[in-house]
Amino acid sequence: MSIEEVAPRLRVAGQFALYILFNFVTLLLEVPIVRLLEHAICYRRLGGDGAVDERNCKIPAVQDSLASITGWKMFFDAVPGLVMAVYYGSLADRSGRRIVLALSAAGYTLMLGWVVVICSLPNIYPVSLVWVSSLLFFIGGGQRIFNSIVFTLISDSLDESKRARRLFLLAVGPHTCRLISPVIASVLMEVSIRAPFWLAFSCLALIFAIIPFVEDASVRRGTRYTRIEASSEVATSDGDAEPGESTTGRRFAQPNIRSWCGSLMTGAKHVAMSIYELFNTPAGWFCLASFFLKRVAFASEGFAFQYASEKFGWELRQTTWLRTASAAGAVVVTLAVGPIVGLILRRREVPAAVVDLNTIRSSLAMLIVSFFAAWKAPSMEILIVAMVGCGLGEALEPALQAFALASTDSSRNAQLFTTIAQCDTLAELVGGPLMAALLSIGRGKGHPSAGINFIASSSIFMVLLGSSLLSNINR
Repeated sequence: MSIEEVAPRLRVAGQFALYILFNFVTLLLEVPIVRLLEHAICYRRLGGDGAVDERNCKIPAVQDSLASITGWKMFFDAVPGLVMAVYYGSLADRSGRRIVLALSAAGYTLMLGWVVVICSLPNIYPVSLVWVSSLLFFIGGGQRIFNSIVFTLISDSLDESKRARRLFLLAVGPHTCRLISPVIASVLMEVSIRAPFWLAFSCLALIFAIIPFVEDASVRRGTRYTRIEASSEVATSDGDAEPGESTTGRRFAQPNIRSWCGSLMTGAKHVAMSIYELFNTPAGWFCLASFFLKRVAFASEGFAFQYASEKFGWELRQTTWLRTASAAGAVVVTLAVGPIVGLILRRREVPAAVVDLNTIRSSLAMLIVSFFAAWKAPSMEILIVAMVGCGLGEALEPALQAFALASTDSSRNAQLFTTIAQCDTLAELVGGPLMAALLSIGRGKGHPSAGINFIASSSIFMVLLGSSLLSNINR
């Protein structure tokens, strides 16, 4: 195989590696961050020499504080991605994708460093100072911006015949990471509470090492408009062009507050137009409500580790099996059940919209039962089975996307996905604090949380299922 044939594959492999590594880091630290926060809160309340027994931390005062800090951190973490999405999209088009990738990785690394420092010195700093770490996500926008830039890089570097297949393979990455990262986190937490963070920092260092070697197709095609290019065009023009404008009339963007605000307003208008399109039909209303409410409901999963540890007395490192169980269900439904059932039905000439709608309804029914089972689970084993069911319900997302695409004007697809991303972010602002507050209900001396957040999630999915059955969304 010649170098010309190998080079494109290596470029795509580098882009895949960035996506997999970054998602691996975030999934690896799901439980370790909760445990680190719990340890710091427990140390401040109970005192000690640093070796706090985890079993002594399951008291209501500690668990209420942990749920509150975790829930509001979800809220604060979502704000930068919502506010800065348009700016960093503009920056990526203007200055290249690599700089945004580097900024996103830098902001995430600084955020982790802040959390580790604050939680390592609980006798000096209040644990609530971890909320300040969310400000560091204004550097790069966080994981959502990083992932969107990687998707853009891959779309830029592939022709249409290969793009869909590669993007599908890319989507498998997070589910694979969900399978392996909890096991690795559990093993490392046996060694040290901070050991998973050292592995995470090593992976982030590898990400920084890969970024300079990732080819930016926008630069290769000349999409990025540099000052040097602008200067040369102005120098060769007849002098009629305005400053910052080439002889062809194309302006290069100036990195100032006015242009950023203009980009933000333009982005807001695009989102509003997409929302208007969705509102035109009953199907649009249903899809828009579903994208928002499902993300609010799924926020309960983020508190499953704390709930299981508190209710069943497991160490937090042991609760990582909940994420593995959920990931196993998601892998089965997205790689096997969903595609196979869809293929069989389409061969029988069942309309695609009917297949998508029935997939949505089946997924909602599975989620209703699974979150209800999580609420009523009498043992850890039943809770693990419930998490498998929650994973099987992950078929809801792609089915909703496909149904929404069929319900809107195809010329508005980009705006549709922008709206979906904004719905996800807005739902994270609501879901974290809401589910944290619900988790605190029923907690008292000698009595764990009542898990009301899980029955609330089940109820949300029940409302969506009822809406899908009673309204004329198939028309």
